[in-house]
Amino acid sequence: MLRSLAAVIACAGALAIAQVPFPAVGATGQALSLRFALGHGRPVYIDVEGKLGADVRVYGVKNRNTLDLVAQPDDALIGHVQVRQWAASDGVHIAVERRPGDQPSWFWQRHDVHVSVHLPADTTLTLSAVNGPIHVDSVTAPLTVNLVNGPISVENAGAVLSLKTVNGPITAEVTEMTRTPAISLQVTNGPIQLTVPHGFRAIVDAHAMMGPVDDGLTHSDGPGRVDAHVVTGPITLSES
Repeated sequence: MLRSLAAVIACAGALAIAQVPFPAVGATGQALSLRFALGHGRPVYIDVEGKLGADVRVYGVKNRNTLDLVAQPDDALIGHVQVRQWAASDGVHIAVERRPGDQPSWFWQRHDVHVSVHLPADTTLTLSAVNGPIHVDSVTAPLTVNLVNGPISVENAGAVLSLKTVNGPITAEVTEMTRTPAISLQVTNGPIQLTVPHGFRAIVDAHAMMGPVDDGLTHSDGPGRVDAHVVTGPITLSES
């Protein structure tokens, strides 16, 4: 049965506050929406199922206490995709996935789900997908992104990052220095570009099997650490 967007949002908020599993959300012909209150320091895990292409954009907002997610499937995916949310001991989990038992005709073709998320800037966040891109802006708490195909771009980030993709570039800009730097960037095929504030201090381990390494960081005596590893592609580390 179709439900209005307002009903979906209200239901999501009520269930999340009660910390019980959130049922699948879906409505043919419209975006899938989710909103709930998010406690301070509560980690969030967002996973887009591998058979779905992901265009994920996340925006951190200061002084915010709710998470809002909108997932807009391509036309070919309408009616085939759902969003689930549940609470676990390690945090709040959100899955963007195909409906159970669904065998759509688009199996051998790529179609995207465009996911937009607004959440508190100090949320510890883990994002996982197979096909990107993934873009994160102004999330200053520890951030983990795992991707197979596609670019990862991060701006206005904190100093604790773990970004990994097989095929595609990684571009990261650190502006928040309230934590000791702990940055891990890994790519198989593609460049890495990291920009940090002036005065950033970290021991650097940067290696490219086939490509140049340009380490433009002034201080390499710690206490932080930067690990940047590429098989094929250049590595550029610079200060803003």
